[in-house]
Amino acid sequence: MLKRNVLLLGCILAFTGINAKTPLVLSKAPQAEMNAWVDSVYNSMTAEQRVGQLIAQVFRTSDSEMAATKKEIKRVVDRYHIGWAYFSDGPAENHAKLANYVNEISDLPVLVGLDGEWGLSMRMPKTPRFPKNMMLGAIQDDRLLYEYGQEMARECKLVGVNANFAPTIDVNSDSRNPVIGTRSFGEDALNVSGKGVAYSRGLEDAGILSVSKHFPGHGNTIADSHKTLPVVDRSLASIQAIDLLPFRNYIDAGLGGVMVAHLNVPALHTGNVPTSLSADVTTKLLKDEMGFEGLVFTDALTMRGARQGKSNGLAAFKAGADVLLEPYNLERSFQELLSYYKKGGQQRAAIEKSCKKILAYKYALGLNNYKPVEINGLLDRINTREAELVMRKLYAAAMTVLKNDSSLLPVKGLDKKICAVAVGKNANDTKTFLNTCELYTNVETRHLTEVNAWVKANADAETVIVGVFDKSQSSQNIVSTLVNRIGGKKIILVFFVKPYDLSAYSRQIANCSAVVEAYEAQEYAQEYAAQVVFGGIAATGRIPVTVDGVAEAGAGIDVMASRLGYGMPEEVGLDARLVEQIDSITSLAVAEGAFPGCQVLVARHGKVVVNKNYGYTDLQRRTAVDGETLYDLASVSKASGMLSGVMKAIDDGKLSLDGRLGDYIPELKNTEKGALTIRDLLYHETGMPPSLNMYAIMTDSTSYEGALVVGRKADGYSRFAGGAYINDNARVRSDITSPVKTDVYNCRIGEKLYVGKPTADTIMNIIYNIKLRDDRDYVYSCLNFCMLRQAEENMTGIRHDKYVYDNIFHRIGAYRTVYRPLESFDKNEIAATELDEYFRGGYVQGVVHDETAAFTGGIQGNAGLFSNANDLAKLCQMWLNDGMYGGVQILSKETVDTFTMSKSPNSYRGLGFDKPNVEYPEYSSICEQADPSVFGHTGFTGTSFWVDPKNDLIYIFLCNRVCPSRKNPAFGEIGARFKIFEMIYDSLARNEQK
Repeated sequence: MLKRNVLLLGCILAFTGINAKTPLVLSKAPQAEMNAWVDSVYNSMTAEQRVGQLIAQVFRTSDSEMAATKKEIKRVVDRYHIGWAYFSDGPAENHAKLANYVNEISDLPVLVGLDGEWGLSMRMPKTPRFPKNMMLGAIQDDRLLYEYGQEMARECKLVGVNANFAPTIDVNSDSRNPVIGTRSFGEDALNVSGKGVAYSRGLEDAGILSVSKHFPGHGNTIADSHKTLPVVDRSLASIQAIDLLPFRNYIDAGLGGVMVAHLNVPALHTGNVPTSLSADVTTKLLKDEMGFEGLVFTDALTMRGARQGKSNGLAAFKAGADVLLEPYNLERSFQELLSYYKKGGQQRAAIEKSCKKILAYKYALGLNNYKPVEINGLLDRINTREAELVMRKLYAAAMTVLKNDSSLLPVKGLDKKICAVAVGKNANDTKTFLNTCELYTNVETRHLTEVNAWVKANADAETVIVGVFDKSQSSQNIVSTLVNRIGGKKIILVFFVKPYDLSAYSRQIANCSAVVEAYEAQEYAQEYAAQVVFGGIAATGRIPVTVDGVAEAGAGIDVMASRLGYGMPEEVGLDARLVEQIDSITSLAVAEGAFPGCQVLVARHGKVVVNKNYGYTDLQRRTAVDGETLYDLASVSKASGMLSGVMKAIDDGKLSLDGRLGDYIPELKNTEKGALTIRDLLYHETGMPPSLNMYAIMTDSTSYEGALVVGRKADGYSRFAGGAYINDNARVRSDITSPVKTDVYNCRIGEKLYVGKPTADTIMNIIYNIKLRDDRDYVYSCLNFCMLRQAEENMTGIRHDKYVYDNIFHRIGAYRTVYRPLESFDKNEIAATELDEYFRGGYVQGVVHDETAAFTGGIQGNAGLFSNANDLAKLCQMWLNDGMYGGVQILSKETVDTFTMSKSPNSYRGLGFDKPNVEYPEYSSICEQADPSVFGHTGFTGTSFWVDPKNDLIYIFLCNRVCPSRKNPAFGEIGARFKIFEMIYDSLARNEQK
């Protein structure tokens, strides 16, 4: 029966056209030089050295064992002349040191192997943790596996590794498999094959030998060969079609190493002999029938599945192995191999063939010119941005949506109540998922351990996102309670568990609306799972195995990106140097007092790639700036707040660009201002002055004699703003303010200073009665936007802040973009601005800095808005998306195009936006590299945003440069706000040159 099966297998393999060929690792080497080196070295070797080349021995690497390990390496090298070494779990530095040491003391170069199936981190802590194969099996673009192989090869070289005992290309056919499981790319042989070959090519093209395993296939077993000899009871036809397919394609691709497992496969060989000791499997099948000419490795021969007799090294060699991993009873195995060699004839020839093959690989892998690896700075050289980029690509590409009823994903309705909870593990292990959810909107997050009270408090939630981190019974109970009591239509389940564990939640999955499989709980998996839920990235993964009651292998639903994602500059055509440059100039600016702290954000192609925070919220350095810190936007409020309202009002038919102020503001009807249009105000072509002198307006003229303000220090005057000095006797008007809160004066703008409707009416009447200049040339004026705010409110019937909250900000998830922030946020969450002893009685913090906006109640068209960089980026991206965000049309494309593309025929200004001054770039707020299509705005407090439609780019800089004083030469001298924009364009240029 066996002969018939082997014959049948041979016929099948012959039909597929498999032919023996030299592995690419060897064929790429200069053949004459390689052969000469091999012959020269071989001829100089003793019999013991020739035999020793076949042996690979493992050594311990923990800090406490290093001294003993070195002694053991010396003993083993001196005694057995091993050709290979590999190391157990321990620090990367120790691996590298021992790789150097074993080659230092050996007369012959020693190849170093690694069991690194999911990166160096499988054996070395503090190194990049790549996804396990089952997660990689979900990826639809195998080119990413090639990139992974290339990166893995780079890291291997840094620690002195020449061969990686990976990939695992077992087809995991049984969910109960105790030893393969997530080490497999899945249950589809073609998918496993494609992934394995792509990864291996990446390794070998970069100079590291790949070793595929576990031949002839360890996927269809429920036993662990570390503990016993598993039986693979499968027909020859099934083995051929499933288990051998990945190995066949690996061999066809010219790849270089195959590891033989310890299995009992009755269809392939007879007797209770492991495949690693079977010539029928290792020689006849792998070498002769399948044509493999590369290096044949055994799995570790100390495993229970391989232990037969008093030793097994010779038996494995006679079966066809070239490299013997950890021969059982090393001394006996070595002596038996040596005796076998000394018999001469075919025995010696066989060892000579394997020895020379190993030497050829040593040459091809560069050991003919061996150099020790550098230890200093090793972890920094391993943990590079390039490694992070590859990891991010892999984790993102694997995200799999298994269910999406009613297109619930990406989440809609950011203006409704959304909750996100984590179930399982501990709170610290789940925080990345919840924190990433919070980037998108006002999400109420919780690590959930007690469910009943939470359900009662949040039954009104529109959407509940549940991150599931284990399959414990307590977690299953919590998820069941949520689905049953909240209602499955509102529930999105996001699983951070291996696919097979989903079966424990089959009932809950059936009763919810959306399911995301993220495979692992690693931080990048958590980050990208949250991004999928909110539309930050597309989901294209396909589950690589069948999960009973949940999904068939290959299942998955594409979900497109619709909101900002988060990643790295290198993903969008920028480079790592940009981050270093931003770090450098902002750190300098903080150190030199240009501002206490700042936020810097750069986004391109819909992805935030720089989102960094520096310094503190004030000079007392009590609170560090973080991503949630709110900044007073100053005049950036004009473009982000007032323009948002005007655009929406135009969409709603409430305002028109050519509508006249007299039609919108009754007080201006039949006045010269009444003839001004909304367009005139937006272009700043109205004849209005730049601003009001609020000190003169709000000071009681009877409280002092002489000048109110002088420009230099004088008796009876105290410094109060910048370089100005104010009369010591001057007092704030008491007729339109109050030192205490009252029904009329209920808006606090300073210590013992409240304003109200009489205050705002007084100031607006002053604005209405200002005489216009005779010309209508461009003169930037805050007062234009004060009138815009009044026009908008009159025509919509809604207070400006509520109008933009409900129609713009909350719909895009910008819940930290607010007027009067102290009504919603703690003071410590807000960056301080100026020290104003005269009006405000101390530092201005949480109240708008601009005096006109402050005295009119803090909700004004020229200033008053507070926000952070992340929220502003959503607004900017909405404009770049032609008014759409999160799949919802926030503003019409026509209106957005009109506002973002228009330019005054009389100046460089846009409709409410600042734009490049192409004619006089030296006077521009924007760097010269900026495209003319750029639009944005700056603010007096040190804020700015710029949007570049041509380059699909967003740049946001927020700081509080007026803290403690508006007179701050360091801000202009260092020029961080301006120079970072230049750095961004320089980065783009460098990337284009590449």
